Amino acid sequence: MPPQNNTTLATTNNSAYKPDHAPLNPTLPLTTGVAPELINDTVTNYNNYWSADIDKNDKNVETRTTSYANLTNSYYDLVTSFYQFGWGESFHFANTLPQGKEKLAQACQRHQHQLVAQLRLPHLAGSPEAKQQLLLDVGCGIGGPMREIARFTGARVIGINNNEHQSKIGRAINYKDRLAACPDAGIDGARPGMHPDVDASQTAIVTGDMMELPFEDNTFDGVYAIEATLHAPKLVDCYAEILRTLKPGARFAVYEWVLTNFDPEDMSHRELRRNIEIGNGIANLVTDAEARQAMLDAGFELEFAVNMADPSVRPEALEPWYEALKAGNTSQSFFSIEGFRSSAIGRTVTDYGVWALEKLRLAPTGSHEVSQVLMTAAQFLAEGGERRLFTPMYLMVGRKPE
Repeated sequence: MPPQNNTTLATTNNSAYKPDHAPLNPTLPLTTGVAPELINDTVTNYNNYWSADIDKNDKNVETRTTSYANLTNSYYDLVTSFYQFGWGESFHFANTLPQGKEKLAQACQRHQHQLVAQLRLPHLAGSPEAKQQLLLDVGCGIGGPMREIARFTGARVIGINNNEHQSKIGRAINYKDRLAACPDAGIDGARPGMHPDVDASQTAIVTGDMMELPFEDNTFDGVYAIEATLHAPKLVDCYAEILRTLKPGARFAVYEWVLTNFDPEDMSHRELRRNIEIGNGIANLVTDAEARQAMLDAGFELEFAVNMADPSVRPEALEPWYEALKAGNTSQSFFSIEGFRSSAIGRTVTDYGVWALEKLRLAPTGSHEVSQVLMTAAQFLAEGGERRLFTPMYLMVGRKPE
């Protein structure tokens, strides 16, 4: 069954819906979740999770898997400010209209709408029942998609994130955007029905572990994840936790990072995988077949699975997600500050700027190395996308049996 794309209908019937097209912060905030004097050590510790050997069976794979929470936290403590500068509030990819015909933020919103449409929520925004629906955003980052989906659907959305640095940023934005009752809505350990600030808010962020969700069984009317469960040490266990918290008959929709057409015997494929893992804080990047099997083994009825970057699926009018990352690409680079920042040229300019600031002692020691990690990430993500060996938008929809 093909993906359900009823976002146009939902928008038409939602007079209250107003997309957020606020411009990105024009400055580079060189702040992290790490004390400045510890940034260099944190980068070193992060790099130690990978060995020089690219063999998938090396011992560091097990170390990264068992220490995934520390690995992921170290990564996002270091890179969140860079992500905000380059991508705004939504830390994910999207297929885009070419030659500056839309902002990156608009492409991301369309991508989010398409995902949440797969949940087939019974009530649209504007109806009295819409706010009675409760959704979970797994790995919500600083909450950009969560806020957009709350506006778009009218539902209440709880986000979970294991990185407190990001959670604090997201809660502050929720409050600023009048989607939270107080700046701390979603304090650690809060559950729907257990904390007045959460109950009074349309959005809330809980700091917690996606492998041990702090919610009761049969809580949510829908769950989604956007390029987040890639950090799970064991995908099937993460999906099983999501299944547990869903109401019977409700759906889980996910954009998963997966390897496609992957040959483990091909050294270039293995090298690409390892560099994507290093550049993006991933303990163990899985294949599309492994992701599908994880959904089934967790107990979901898999309604469909499709690579939204595949030319046979992606509308011809849209450029693939990796075009803006490629060196020499100018389709998005010079039409907006957002496009420039996320482009290859923009990343290079930013990287040199960070290097200069660090040399002048205006940025903490280690900041340039963080920038280099992200430069590596962009290079190999673009290569993986162009070679059709990797996608960040493998869309799967699973239904919890009645």
